[in-house]
Amino acid sequence: VSTQSTGFSVSVMSCPQTRKRKITDNQTKNKKRKINSQKTVTGAIPETSLAETSYFFSNGLRHVVPYYFNFKINAKRRWLKKTLLEMWSEEYPTQPKEYYRECISKGIIRLNDKIATDQSIIEEGDILSHRTHRHEPPVVDQVIRIIKETEDLLVIDKPASIPVHPTGRYRHNSITFILAKERGYQSLHPLHRLDRLTSGVLIFAKNSKSSNKIQRAIANEQTEKEYLAMVDGDFPSGTIRVDQPIKVVPPVLGKNCISPDGKSSLTFFEKLAYNPSTCTSLVKCFPKTGRTHQIRLHLSHLGHPIHNDPLYNVNRFKPKKTNLIATSEIAGFDCREFIKEPNCFDCQNPWADPEPCDLHMCLHALSMACSSQSWKYCSEIPVWANSFEGFNLN
Repeated sequence: VSTQSTGFSVSVMSCPQTRKRKITDNQTKNKKRKINSQKTVTGAIPETSLAETSYFFSNGLRHVVPYYFNFKINAKRRWLKKTLLEMWSEEYPTQPKEYYRECISKGIIRLNDKIATDQSIIEEGDILSHRTHRHEPPVVDQVIRIIKETEDLLVIDKPASIPVHPTGRYRHNSITFILAKERGYQSLHPLHRLDRLTSGVLIFAKNSKSSNKIQRAIANEQTEKEYLAMVDGDFPSGTIRVDQPIKVVPPVLGKNCISPDGKSSLTFFEKLAYNPSTCTSLVKCFPKTGRTHQIRLHLSHLGHPIHNDPLYNVNRFKPKKTNLIATSEIAGFDCREFIKEPNCFDCQNPWADPEPCDLHMCLHALSMACSSQSWKYCSEIPVWANSFEGFNLN
């Protein structure tokens, strides 16, 4: 039975193979415009970067001691012809406009390594820099379990809350930095994506040969991925097919959407169990394409969003941030290592530790396989799935 208006169908068929999509390489086009700044996923992480700061642990969380960091980035196309003040205040609205105005006037924010004004115009090829006193958000203090290691590959069971590589406010609290600092893996290349709040199978290449081989399989959709998700409501039985196209919205908004002019996307779902006491279902997910937030968007489209999805579950309660004690007063923190910066917004406005519900999402990469290369890697069942009884993963 198919319903065109809703974009999904219910059946008992097996999941068919999808058509291959054309692969393009935008990275080659933009190669000349990239700078050697914070791109750590394609080469060895320098020892100087690893030595920038250290970790401390409190309340089940991994914290990073605040440190100074010179952030550099090429001017993006959407920033061209904007003033320096407009760009920083619009692109990074977590700080007030007056903060950026003061940073520009003091030379903390620069344009092409030179002191500028808040009315300086951004042109193509410009390099913007910001010397910050960096406060990274805490992540879970959880051991990164190794699923498989060979001369060419490292496969891990990624904990939730930790981004794969440096992004946004996360640098040392990323998987690549933690593995480099604590286990000596300084030249890992992630072969696919997992959202920060998602846990499960994550594959790294140790060299370009293995990287190219597996990435070709992923790009040509020759891999099979299985996810577990806990969703709101009693999910329908049978095999659910969703082929709604997904459109990428401006990255600053942090969300994608289903749109007729989006890229083709296909996911299959199967209910494994239902818990009437929590009115949630355990669902197995089979993404056949690899769009950003694909599973999350398709589940939300069905009216069964992931139970604690902060972006696509409109019913999810979002706790307010509240001020807490200064970082130097946290139990187990060595205040001698902490540099108090008078112009640092985060130093003057410390936040409470996040709640556990904010550190994970009920979406887990259960397995990844490639029959043409004869490999399959599986992770352990996440703790939150244990609230369901009698389900069968086979």
